[in-house]
Amino acid sequence: GSTYTALRTEAVAGTISKDIFTGDGSTTSFTMSTEPSDLKNVIVYIDGVMQEPTQNFTLSGSTLTMTEALHNGARLVVMHGFD
Repeated sequence: GSTYTALRTEAVAGTISKDIFTGDGSTTSFTMSTEPSDLKNVIVYIDGVMQEPTQNFTLSGSTLTMTEALHNGARLVVMHGFD
């Protein structure tokens, strides 16, 4: 037979937020709905491709700045709240 143990934590999980933006060929800065505490707590995708922090984007407060403008119609998905 098998023995199962219920695992329990007292910590409350944070709320993960997702912001979606659309590229227009010239905009590089996007304002997120909340302000992450650190760049490491943000996951960014452009058209489903994960982007690398400091290589492809930077963060200042709640403003995410891409190193290059997204092409017209590009789908930018920003997930945050992993603090």
